This record gives sequence, C-alpha cells and structure tokens, in this order.
Amino acid sequence: MVKKTIFLHLKKRLKLFCIINVFFMIPFSSFGTNSISWNSEEDLFSVQYENVTVKDILDYIEKHSKYIFIYSANVQKNLNNKVSISVSNKKIDAVLKELFSETGLNYKMSGRQITISVPEAPKVQQTTQQKGIKVTGNVSDEKGEPLIGVTIILKNDSTVHALTDMNGNYSIIVPERKSVLSFRYIGFVPKEEVVNNRKVVNVQMVEDVGQLDEVVVVAYGAQKKESVVGSITTIEPAKLKVSTTRSISNNLAGTVAGVLAVQRSGEPGYDNSSFWIRGISTFQDAGQNPLVLIDGIERDLNNIDPEEIESFSVLKDAAASAIYGAQAAYGVILVTTKSGKKNEKTVINYNNNFSFNSPTVLPKTAGSLEFSRLFREADINGGGSGIIDLETMERIEKYYYDPTSIPNNVPQRDNPDRWADWGDGRSNANEDWQKAMFKNNQLNQQHNISIRGGSDKTTYVMSLGYLKDEGKLRYYDDHYQRYNALAKITTDVTKWLTVGLNVRYSHEKSVSPAYGMNPGGSVNDMIGWTQVVWPTIPVRDPNGHFSPAGRMVFIADANPQTSYTDNFWGTANVVIKPLKGWTINADFTYNKWMNKRSYSKGLIYSYSVSNEPYLEGGFGTEDTRVWQESNNDDFTSMNAYTTYEKEFKGHNFKIMAGMQSEYKKNFGLYANKMGMVLPGQPSISTSTGKIEAWDSLDHYATLGFFGRFNYDYKSRYLFEFDLRRDGSSRYAKGHQWGTFPAFSAGWNVAKEAFFEPYTSILSELRLRGSWGELGNMRGKNYQYISTVPYNATTDYIMGDKRISAFGAPNMIAYNTWEKNRTLDFGVDIAALNNRLTMSFDWYRRDIIGLITKGVTLPAVLGVNSPDTNNADIRNEGWELTLGWRDQFSLASKSFNYSVSFNLSDYQGTVLKYSNPKGLIYDYYVGKKMGTIWGYTTDHIMTDPAEAKAINDSGVQNKFGGDWVVGDIKYVNLDDDPNINDGNQTLEDHGDLSIIGNDTPRYNFGFGFNADWNGIDFSMFLQGTMKRDLWLEGPVAFGLGGGQWGSNVWKNTLDCWREDGSNPDPWLPRLYLWSTSKNLQKQTRYMDTGAYCRLKNIQLGYSLPGAIINKVGLEKVRIYFSGDNLLTFSGINENFDPEAPWGGAYPISKSISFGVNVTF
Repeated sequence: MVKKTIFLHLKKRLKLFCIINVFFMIPFSSFGTNSISWNSEEDLFSVQYENVTVKDILDYIEKHSKYIFIYSANVQKNLNNKVSISVSNKKIDAVLKELFSETGLNYKMSGRQITISVPEAPKVQQTTQQKGIKVTGNVSDEKGEPLIGVTIILKNDSTVHALTDMNGNYSIIVPERKSVLSFRYIGFVPKEEVVNNRKVVNVQMVEDVGQLDEVVVVAYGAQKKESVVGSITTIEPAKLKVSTTRSISNNLAGTVAGVLAVQRSGEPGYDNSSFWIRGISTFQDAGQNPLVLIDGIERDLNNIDPEEIESFSVLKDAAASAIYGAQAAYGVILVTTKSGKKNEKTVINYNNNFSFNSPTVLPKTAGSLEFSRLFREADINGGGSGIIDLETMERIEKYYYDPTSIPNNVPQRDNPDRWADWGDGRSNANEDWQKAMFKNNQLNQQHNISIRGGSDKTTYVMSLGYLKDEGKLRYYDDHYQRYNALAKITTDVTKWLTVGLNVRYSHEKSVSPAYGMNPGGSVNDMIGWTQVVWPTIPVRDPNGHFSPAGRMVFIADANPQTSYTDNFWGTANVVIKPLKGWTINADFTYNKWMNKRSYSKGLIYSYSVSNEPYLEGGFGTEDTRVWQESNNDDFTSMNAYTTYEKEFKGHNFKIMAGMQSEYKKNFGLYANKMGMVLPGQPSISTSTGKIEAWDSLDHYATLGFFGRFNYDYKSRYLFEFDLRRDGSSRYAKGHQWGTFPAFSAGWNVAKEAFFEPYTSILSELRLRGSWGELGNMRGKNYQYISTVPYNATTDYIMGDKRISAFGAPNMIAYNTWEKNRTLDFGVDIAALNNRLTMSFDWYRRDIIGLITKGVTLPAVLGVNSPDTNNADIRNEGWELTLGWRDQFSLASKSFNYSVSFNLSDYQGTVLKYSNPKGLIYDYYVGKKMGTIWGYTTDHIMTDPAEAKAINDSGVQNKFGGDWVVGDIKYVNLDDDPNINDGNQTLEDHGDLSIIGNDTPRYNFGFGFNADWNGIDFSMFLQGTMKRDLWLEGPVAFGLGGGQWGSNVWKNTLDCWREDGSNPDPWLPRLYLWSTSKNLQKQTRYMDTGAYCRLKNIQLGYSLPGAIINKVGLEKVRIYFSGDNLLTFSGINENFDPEAPWGGAYPISKSISFGVNVTF
C-alpha cells in the first residue's frame, strides 16, 4: 500500500500546481495599444500603429498573412524610418500606399509577392559597363599566420566563392559595394565582412572555442561543455536520422562509446533494440535499462519521431545522473525536442523517406534431394530405417531434376482423399521454406511536417508524423502504423515570468496473424515451425491450395492479432526569474497510456485431393475463441526546483535544489469467450460459449528531494556535489527512503598560464574524476505484505468446508534500494585548432544489494523464499572516442569532411551471490558474466581401432555407446579415467572447463561524413571485435531434434558421411534423434559473434539556393540511403551476428530515398 507520508507530499504538490496554473490564466492580448489584424477570408487589414519602423509592420504582415516582401540592401535604411498609420479593413494595396507615402519607396505586386524598391536616379550614359567589383585580401589567424584553404562565400549567393592560397591570399568578384563576404574555416569562428567600397579586405580569424563553450544538456539544466566533470556524451541529431528504422534505439549501436544496443527482432512494431549503458549489470534484463527523459519526462525512446529531436545526451556515470535518483542507476538519456526561436520567421519543414526492405539473413536450405539423403543417413546412424522410403526417394529425385514431370505430392496410403503429410513422409516437393515465409523489398514510408517560429515574446512549434512499416511475411499483411503529433508553445508573460505548454500524442496500430496453433503468441512460433519443415513438403498442393502439412494456411487464413496503443502527454511549465541569477522552475505532467489487444482462433480449412474443403482438427466451430485485453496507465509527475548562480572575480558558483514526485496506476482487464457465431468477425458479444475474465490493479508512488552545487574558477578548477534523497511506496516502513551522494572534480590544464605556449597544439586538456551512489527502485511491488495466491491447486479446510481457491501464503521480504556505486576517471583533449578531439574514460560500477533469488529453503516448507537484496556485481570497463574534422580545396571549392571512431569494452564479475554449492551453471562469486562452460574437443575419429578402444574402455559412456568413426573424441581433463561433469560445481566440474564468453567485447563504431558543392556523403560502420557464441537449436546444426524437429541446411552437408565422400568435415557423424554424443557444448563448435556491419551509407544533394529561392523555398535536399547492406563475420551463415538467435523475425536491410524541404 502507498504510505501516508508520501501521499501527503503528493497532496502538497497538487496545491502548488494549482498555484502555478494561475499563471496560465493571464491573458496574452494586452501588450499595448498598437495592433494589426488580417481577415484571411476577405483579405482585409486593420492597422493601428504609432511611431514604429516600417520594417516592424512589414515583418508582422509577412508572418501573419500570405504576402512576402522582397527588397535589396539599399532599401534597408528606408525601412528603419518610423511612421504612424491608421487604416481599417483595407486591402493590402491601400495599406502599402499609406505606409510608403512618406518614405519615398516604390512597390510592385505580383500575386502574393511584393517587391519594394528605391526610385531610380536619372540615368547617365556610360561608355563602359561595370560587371562587378574585384576584392582581394589576406586571411590570417590571431598570431598573423596565414590560413590556407579558407572558404570565402558571397552571402546569399553561394555560387560566388573563393579559397585562400598557400599564403592566405584570395581574390573574388562581388556584384556591389555593399556585398557581404562570409569567411569559414574549420577550427575558427565564422566571420562576415561588408565590402563597403574596399578593394582590399584583410581578415583575422579567431580560433573557435565554441566546442568548449558548447552548452550540454544536463540534469535539470545545461552547462558549458568545458565545465562538465561528469561522463556525458552528446550525439548530433542527424546521426539518429540516417537509418530508415522506426526505432531510434536501433541507431544507438556503435554511435556512443559504452552504449550496447541489441535488436532481437525485425517484426513490425516490435523491432526496437534493448540497450544498456556501460554493460549489462543484473541477472535479468528488467530494471537495468537507462532512464529516458524526453523534454524532462520519462518516455519510450522508440515512439518519438527522429525529426523532432534537437539535442541528445547520454549521461553515463553517477555524477552525471545522480540528480535523477531512483530510476537513473543505469544511466540517463536526455532528449530535448525542437522549439521555436524568438523573432524567427515562420519556418515549415517537410521530410519523407521511402524504403525497400528485405531480411538481412535467412537460413540457407539444402535442396530436397540433399535433405532426404542425409536425413535418411542420420536416422540409420542411430539404428533407424531411414523414415523416407525408397519409392519416395525416387520421386524426390525425379521432381528435383524436373519439377514438371510429376506432381509435388501424392495421396496418403491409408486415406487417398488426403495429401501426404509428415505422418507418412511421402511428399516429394523441393521447397525453400524460408523464402516461402518471407518476401523481399516491402515498402516502408515515413513522413514528417513541422512548423515553427516566434515573436519577441512567444515561440511555438507544431509537427505531425506518420510511419508505416510493412511486414515481410509473404502470405499475410502484417504491418505497423504510427501517428505522432506535437505542439509546444512558450511565452514571456512579463520580463520575469515565462509559461509554456508541451502536448504530445501518438497512436500506434500493429497487425500480425493470430497463428492458429497459438493465437495469442508471436509470429515467431510459425517462423520456428518453418525451420523444421522438410523441403519435400510443398507450400501448395497440386491443386494450388496451401498444404496442410506445411501449416502456411494457419498464417494465411488466420484472424488478425491487432493492437492499438494511444499515448497522450501534457506538460505545463513555468519559469520565474525574480532576481538576476535566480531562476525558479516548476512543471506538472499528466500521461494517459491505453492499449487494446484482440485476437481470435477462427475456422481453418484445408482441401482434399478431390479439391473439397474440410476443417482442420482442433479448428472447428466449438474450438473458436476470441480474446480481448485492455490496459490503462495513469501517470502524473511534478518537478519544482530553483537555481541561483553568481560570478565573483573568476569564481563561479551555482546552487540548485528541488523536489520531484511521481504517481502511477495501472488497470488491466482480460477476457476470452468460446464459440464465435461469426468466426470471421470475432467478438465476445457474438460468442456463445464459456467466458473467462479477470483483471489486475497496480500502483506506486515516489518522492525525491535533490540538490546540486557547482563551482569553477575561470573554467580551470571544477567541482560538483550532488545529493538525492528518494522515497518509494514499494518498500516497507523503515526501508522506504535512501540517500545517495555524488562528487566530481576536474582540472582544465589548458587554462593554466604555464600551458599557454602549448595551446596552439592543445586547446583543451581536461582531467576529471567522479564517484557517486545511486538507488535503483527494482523488485516486486509491496513484497513486504504477505498475500495468499488465489486459484491455486492446494486444498484447505476452513471451518467445515474444503476450499480449493487459495494457495500457501507467500513469504515477505523487507527489501530496500539497490545501490549503484560508480567510480570514473576521464580525460578530454582538443588539438590542432579543435580539428582533433579525444575523450577517454575508465569506470567501475558496483551494484550492491541486487534483488535476486533468496536463500534456498527446504522443500517441506511448501513455498519459495522471496527475492531479497543478496547479490553484488561489478562492471569494469573503458571507453575511447576520437574525432577529426578538416577541409581542403577541391576544384576551387571547399571539401569538408569529418571522421569519428569509438571503441569500448567492459566485463562484469559476480561479487556476491547465494549459491552455497558453487554450481557452475548458476551464478557464483568470481564468475565473469557471460561465461560458457563446456567440453574440450580432441578430434573427429577416423580410425576404427580408436573408436573400438573408446567402446572397450567406456571412457565416453556418459554421452552414449557404440562409438564409431565419424564420432567426436573428447579430451579428458581431470584425474577420472572417464569423461564426466563431476558434480557440476566449482570444486568438482569433471572435464568441464570455461570455453568462452558471450559478452560482446571491444564494441566499435566508425563514421565518415563529407560535403562538397551541395553534395553530401556519409557512412557508418558498427560491430564487435570479440564474442564467443554457442549456437543451439535446429538452425545451428540442423539434425538431432528427431523426425519433427530437424532440418538440413547447406552447411549441414559439410558433415562426416558414411560413403567417405567428405574426409575432412566440419561436422561429425550426425544422428537424427540425438545430439548427446557428438554435439555436446564443446570447443570445436564454439562460434564467433565478432562482426563489422555497414549500418548506413547515404548520398545527398542540396539544390542551389539561387534556384530554389526563386520559388519560395529555403532548402531542398534529395538523398539515397542504404542500411545493413554489408556484413563481415565468421558466424554460422544461418545467423545474423547482430541478432544471433534462431526462430526470430529477421531484421532488415534496406535501400531508401527521400527529400527534405524547408519553406
């Protein structure tokens, strides 16, 4: 239950919100007597202005009507004249006549375009015509050294440009004396110079310390990058847009050092990645994900349109994320969405992308003839008869070489009106079931349109997004759709009061087949099925209907499994600045999340040999059923904090304190009913059979208080202290609250006087370190309350009645916060005029009191021990990020490029865990996370005498008997004469040893970007340098799962064969019904998860401004892109190294194109 003290705080925060809400009632219309309005329907203006400039009036008309004004620089001074005007309900022509009556300006209307000009002076006949003015000059740095390759561009016309030579000299022709030249050079601040009748314009450029002055978004505020002492990485939003995937999480892999992202599926709507910052730190995925905050509010990263993002920061260590407390133990991702800018004209952006997607990897099926021969041999190896008879083998071979010679199937022997199926194994088709399941080049599309702008007091932005992801199933229209809407407005009510509103809404719909064998399950169930369907079984029977043995009909004719999700977010905020340096912030957020899911089991028909339909067994009218589920979340959050900063003779102080509270409630309702009257239109109300229904209710509340103190002296010596105190209703009284501190300090050596002679080489050299502790609110809610499970199978005597509805009461646990302690040391370097940048971090993260399984109790107790704070884990690793950017002259035009590289590594070690026996297949103290235990392979036996010796000695009897050539010989590692696994403990593990580790090691990302003359190019590679994998299941080895759980892949054919045709095989002798003899987990068949993938390559072209500006466009960019097009890996060819597990919906590779337009 939620504790009374926490609800008292919640009550107080609601009162505070009501007070804040009053500010939003202040009218925005009373800002003075001047006014202007436009009746868009009748195109009439009313203008009442006194003593304002002509330009102010023109700007307003342009921003709030359909008209656009065009004028040259020589008109500008006339527009600064102040006028008074009073007109009511007049056409634009009358307004302009009145406005220009005293300015001496002319205008010309052409539709919505109005050109303003100065009256021409009397023409004087000239003997020569001046085509332009030649300007020369020299460009140097602050020390007077010439700069080579500086780009000089005529402002507003990039077709006029030049570059400096080896001595820093340049020459350029400009159209008029008041032309403006723009000077740009990597590592220096851009500069503009007005020609002003000068023929020689020399320029001195200043080194760009903007990278150091760059503002980084941090918890509850922002800091200059040079003063940050926590481990924070910022990502350019453009890097998150390159891929065509719907999920931003899929673009994180390799983008940020220390961020591990794993995409487990390519199914529409479920293709996002799980991601972790600085490794996996618990025994389960739950509770270890980073906190994702979008505009300060916790949200799903995958449901935001990439086009909305303005800044993206990753907070890695405790010092950087400590202020967020309870849910920030495993790092924080801060996303700020785009906003309007003050005094910005209205800007409209439209972006689209169309992509053609195909599976990256599909298991490569052997042909039906190869399959049937090896399948028979594997069965005979184990003493069987071969399963597939010789008459069928003859038909398989005949159809294999000539598919037109005979049908792909024959009737069953005992039922001639039914086609042969797995029961008798007599079909003779030659199918590739992977290609039958999935199609290539399905079309996906994304669209986004936004509008933003602002006046001197108000800013606004609105956007709409649409995405449709077509699935890859060949015989079903599986798909995912998402609509996004955003509206943000901020206004200055007074000089000291700013209020804002941020509203978001998303609607998602996903459709997949309610696969007949498991309607509520995943389509992965059917994918797993196709991986063991024999290639001899046809997709369609000779009459053209889906073959019942192949089960494709269970997808093609399945009712839809449909999910609708609506997500609304509304945030109201207020900023008060009562005094210089003092700011008060408060915001209140409400979130409503609703999900409705429905699926059903309908009628499934197959067709007989005589082409008559019949109901599949288990799919009759009495078997039909409809399921409906509904889940609703209500979430409220409030933040209130105040900040004060002061500078005194180079000493900079900043203090921040605040509070945060959250409350979340979930309600779920689930029902199903049998006997649908209309199986094709599933509905509970139209079903007549048995109904089942149940519900769920859950809630929790948190309350936190936090503070932060920052100090720096001239950005040279840096210090930060953070403190957070959190309370949670999940824990019992006396265990609810935790206090979590963090410290960090830094030294910017490059700011020291003694370092000044070296600043021309190293402009930044910052050393930093941090230590912090964070709480993690994980575990089951209210585990300190004893409950009695309902609907258990155990009977109890209560009074004189026997009750079977309750089970044994659970044991209680007084759990409290997990503690996450992080130590971090880092160095940041910028060199060679900021062309070269480097950042390195070493860290150690200890998770103390991890909530996991409790101490093992005697079985006679009747209940399991509860999860408790009884495990510790340590993650230790490092991160390296390198960057280089530069430019040079190519065909007299500037070629700009940048290169980025990041590399990271970590290992996790168990420090404490309840495993008194030291079982090696459980966690134990000292175990490296990801450890793989197995046997050591000696070789594949080729000598019958060697096999006989093994049989005689019984050394490998643990795995079976009757060892023959082609079987595996294992290495005996212990003193026992026989191969064994001992007690599977650390003290006695027999011949088992550590043979690998599946933790991804040395994860890297490499990016290259370039632009030249409107052409831009980028590419990004990502991968893992070291990872060991033990691949299992039918996709790994093919055979060994029995008649209905085996297959033969192309690489399965590289095995030992009875006829001696493969003397040096990869695989040993294969047995159809078992893997226990030759496919024990062992060194020979350990696979590699190392890979390098071309995640994205893109080529774009921006049309020249001189062309598009004439039609009212500011920017037009066309691009072509490819995702996951190339992969280099030594992994089993049936697996994708990025998602190395069989039976999953394949992830995509794609080719796409799109356009970005700015009006």
